[in-house]
Amino acid sequence: MYTSFFALTDKPFNLTPDPDFLYLSRGHQEALAHLTYGVESRSGFVMVTGDVGAGKTTLLRTLIRGLPTGVVLSQVTNTRVSYRELLALILEDFGVNPRGQDKTALLSLLNEFLIERCREGRSAVLVVDEAQNLSVPTLEGLRMLSNLETEKQKLLHVILAGQPGLRTLIDSPPLEQLRQRITVRYHLGPLTPGEVGEYIRHRLQKVVSDEARAPVFPDEVIPRIHEATGGLPRLVNVFCDAALLYGYVEEVRVLDGAIVDEVAAQMARDQRGQEPLPPAEPESPMAARISLLETRLEALLASGGLGAGAEARLEARERATAARERESRRRLAAVEEREAELNQRLGVMREEWKKRVRHLEAARRDLAEGVRFPGLKVYLYDGAPRLQASLRDALEAGGIPTEATGDFPSLLAALREPGAGGWFGVAVIGGDHGDCEARVAAVITEFPHVPTVVLSDADLSAVRRRAFGAGASWFLEKPGEEALSLGNQREVLEQLKGDLLRYLAGLHRQYRAFFGTLGAAPGPAPAPPQETGDGSDRFPQGPGAPEHRPPPPMDLPDLTGQVIGRAAHDGAAAVPQTP
Repeated sequence: MYTSFFALTDKPFNLTPDPDFLYLSRGHQEALAHLTYGVESRSGFVMVTGDVGAGKTTLLRTLIRGLPTGVVLSQVTNTRVSYRELLALILEDFGVNPRGQDKTALLSLLNEFLIERCREGRSAVLVVDEAQNLSVPTLEGLRMLSNLETEKQKLLHVILAGQPGLRTLIDSPPLEQLRQRITVRYHLGPLTPGEVGEYIRHRLQKVVSDEARAPVFPDEVIPRIHEATGGLPRLVNVFCDAALLYGYVEEVRVLDGAIVDEVAAQMARDQRGQEPLPPAEPESPMAARISLLETRLEALLASGGLGAGAEARLEARERATAARERESRRRLAAVEEREAELNQRLGVMREEWKKRVRHLEAARRDLAEGVRFPGLKVYLYDGAPRLQASLRDALEAGGIPTEATGDFPSLLAALREPGAGGWFGVAVIGGDHGDCEARVAAVITEFPHVPTVVLSDADLSAVRRRAFGAGASWFLEKPGEEALSLGNQREVLEQLKGDLLRYLAGLHRQYRAFFGTLGAAPGPAPAPPQETGDGSDRFPQGPGAPEHRPPPPMDLPDLTGQVIGRAAHDGAAAVPQTP
């Protein structure tokens, strides 16, 4: 609204924690130095506290932006959760799928992930914002994570950030052990009056495009702004944003004491609550309010209280009110658009779930009729021809039929072949990590029952989250095509082969256990359901019901031994076979 009037490229006092606008006061410099030291020294726990709006989140984002490339990060901001839910959030942000696991399994997954990163020479950092909301048992569980360590270093470095209540919580007797493990702690205080003036000028300099039209906060109003905001950066932003709006309405660029006093009075009224309206007539409250305002206006005009320019100021206020109404309508439209988008996504999820249920029902009927299912088969596509050929040879050497396609549409076409998309088909998809989400979604949408494995040469948490979010069953890291000739990348390739073979072996054992149990279930098989006319299904019962014999046991091929043997030959750890 006011950006064009003041020649600004953006709003300088947004409330979002943007590191580009970070002003390093003395306190913020010391806090950032403590955080950086805690990460670089690989200390177990680092704690930063401060009042609401002191700039903690902006500091954390600045720290995260400057982390070395060898650091993997998990950031948690939703802290009103149990310990198990917190573990799941940590794993998910690290790119590990935590769905359906209990607390013990989640701890095991986290330990395996951290050990693997340590072997790669990479360190793991966990950032927990708004940590004052965590319960004592959850904080005690976080302390136990510090036991994940090698002989020389911690596997996980934890940064806790929160409001002053976090200090009180940490210093309580039940958390004595956690308090002793916090090696670095810092409390971020408010800005001084001098720092408030530098803070305002710093943010304005980031967006001013024409100094002649830029807004000016005179030095004499800075102490008043500090008094009204308590030196908290967030409240300073709210105050200055309102002052710029007043300046725009009054069409002045120097925001003098009169404007600052009016904004301060408005903020004080907002903090203590609006005064109640005068009693309104029952038949028309709005009419009574308008009549009261008109009476006051007439009295002011009669006494000359408004002075010269009163009409212009009233018109300016009306324009400001109209602008606020337009902004409210815009926000309401955005909310309605978001609601429609969420409803559409919910409808898509319902349709996908119905499709999965139909496939499962078809499999149940096939089992009841003794239909033999096809063997395990892999449909493979990767944009790197040499890597694709190497994986195909490894899979076929492990006894798994593999159909490698030249492009992704050909893979979809192969899955559409009769019998190809059965319960024993597996899709393995690689290529550019930027389009892995769309490819996984394409497979899951058309073949929701086909497990999908994603191969990516970018070990990024965001890539993993997008892949799992689209419905991928597993995620494996692959070497880049240009690096296949290097020795260390060959080790990564061999590890990829072993991981893929072990995953397929485990998947096949689950299929055998599930379908074999259903196929060999004792007793008569139920008759196919019959339509009753009221939308429900009933099985025939009574003396006249047809007699059924149990279907013959399914002769499912067991590829576990071949796959495990091949994985061990490639240098991977052997997987125990089920009897």
